[in-house]
Amino acid sequence: MLSLFSTRKKRVFFDHASTTPINQKVVTAMKPYFSSYFHNPSALYKEAVDVKKDVEQARGAFAHLIDARPNTIVFYDGATEANNLIILGIIDRYISENPNTKPHIVIGAGDHSSTIESVKMLGERGEIEYDLLPLAVSADYNYEELKKFIKENTVLVSIGYANGEIGTVHDVRQVAKLIRKKRKEFNSRYPLLHVDAVQAFQYVADVRMPSLGCDVCIVSGSKMYGPKKTAAAFIKDRDMINPVIVGGGQESGLRPGTENVPGIIGLVTAAEIARESREVFSKKLAPLVQYIEEELKKVIPNMFVNSSAASKLPNILNITVPDISHEEMVIRMDARGFMISAKSACKSDTEGDSHVIKAMRENNTESLRISLGRESTKKQCTEFIKIFVDEYNKLKNTHEKYR
Repeated sequence: MLSLFSTRKKRVFFDHASTTPINQKVVTAMKPYFSSYFHNPSALYKEAVDVKKDVEQARGAFAHLIDARPNTIVFYDGATEANNLIILGIIDRYISENPNTKPHIVIGAGDHSSTIESVKMLGERGEIEYDLLPLAVSADYNYEELKKFIKENTVLVSIGYANGEIGTVHDVRQVAKLIRKKRKEFNSRYPLLHVDAVQAFQYVADVRMPSLGCDVCIVSGSKMYGPKKTAAAFIKDRDMINPVIVGGGQESGLRPGTENVPGIIGLVTAAEIARESREVFSKKLAPLVQYIEEELKKVIPNMFVNSSAASKLPNILNITVPDISHEEMVIRMDARGFMISAKSACKSDTEGDSHVIKAMRENNTESLRISLGRESTKKQCTEFIKIFVDEYNKLKNTHEKYR
């Protein structure tokens, strides 16, 4: 099996919003915990106690990165798990305290499927009410419109910091400010603010908790050159959430089970590297994305860029090209050596177009996402443009011939 992969030709990965290759410095930091320091942190002997100390040191290091206290950090096995368990736990806590009130949630219509689907599941069960905050054609939210969705029984507002499909960076601080006013109006600690910062941490400079003003914030290793299936959550007050799964007291009972020590070490190492390299790589990638956009528009003037928001991630270009099959373009680019996507990889096994584009408009909901990374070069972008235009012309000619 391994010999098959060793014969692959050099290919170009332009799908960094789906995942990232692990940084070798992260691998080096993780290695000892697979063999030499493999012990269960819950055990009482010296080796296990030392490993537990390393986990707590990593917790403290991550807390320092986001300007939080170590006891507010909980490690999970991936952001999808974290989003689900935290949202379900917050709702369960509210219901246990307010058994005669049906909780209400407001969630961004363009947010990650792990938050949207968990909320929809609760709604289908009849356990909650929910509203989707509309995503404008500009690919941003109307934050003033959020006011009309928040009610006295609104327990949670969930907003993604940065959209992993179209690249929009949302104004979380404005949302937090609005929520603080509503809490004062209702004389309540609700609604809480849940922020998925998975796509933001690598590129957005300010992911500090006092500044963001959120109650929950999720970060993932797989989107910042760290290990997959790792996540860290800032939870401001653990009294606001009930455990959803049981079977151990690890992570204050919120995520029971033996800690993934190599993953935790790798996640925090990747986060430290991400903070150090944010500015450098943002300055490198933004001009490359602009270069691709401008060159493609010269050939495809009716190409639509799926975000006109003022603030965007520097590495993502999401486009809609009329009169071609976007999935076929992905396949053709793959055959020519370039890896791009037609929608979020998190939805790859489901049919239909992107829920994010559908939230923005009714027509032309197909899209292509090109997402660059640290290793992306101008030479690769130039070759990409050349091949993309070639394949576009072939698809366009086929469409016109059989129309």
